[in-house]
Amino acid sequence: MRFTWIRELPSYVIQHHARLRVLDLSDMKNLVALPSSVCKLKVLMKLCVLLLKT
Repeated sequence: MRFTWIRELPSYVIQHHARLRVLDLSDMKNLVALPSSVCKLKVLMKLCVLLLKT
């Protein structure tokens, strides 16, 4: 399932996936913010985001 319309990643995603190793947000073109809880992903090895010029 694709969530390209999401503007902010919900913090519950981080809470329920604390052992996540890869977080690929590159298809989320409307994303403008990450929750501060993203730093709780202690085993995260790769974070992919798409940077868009505004």
